[in-house]
Amino acid sequence: MDPERPPDIDAEYRLIHGPWPRWALQLGLVKLALWTATVVTALCLLAFAGVALVLVLKS
Repeated sequence: MDPERPPDIDAEYRLIHGPWPRWALQLGLVKLALWTATVVTALCLLAFAGVALVLVLKS
């Protein structure tokens, strides 16, 4: 810690940004993005299957 910086600035930084390193935040964002992409893909596939089923049943 820099001796010229007051300790309350570091405490405030830790309160806002958390005690974890930057790579942990990036890993969490990547996991969230992959999970979101999986859910969106699954919903699109279900919608496509539903439309295909309706078209097959109509013909």
